[in-house]
Amino acid sequence: MNTKQKIIEQMEEVPEEVLTEVLDFLLFLKTKEDFADVEEDARAALEEADLVGTTSSE
Repeated sequence: MNTKQKIIEQMEEVPEEVLTEVLDFLLFLKTKEDFADVEEDARAALEEADLVGTTSSE
């Protein structure tokens, strides 16, 4: 049995209030992961700007 199956099995045995907390935590983790991706992209863009240089709009 894989992890996802174990989680689903355990979800069948807990009250709705716990499921609400679990859902909230899963959404938090997803948001945290999405933010890390954006942060990584921003760092890469800054590094590229340092290498290439930036231009002024003046």
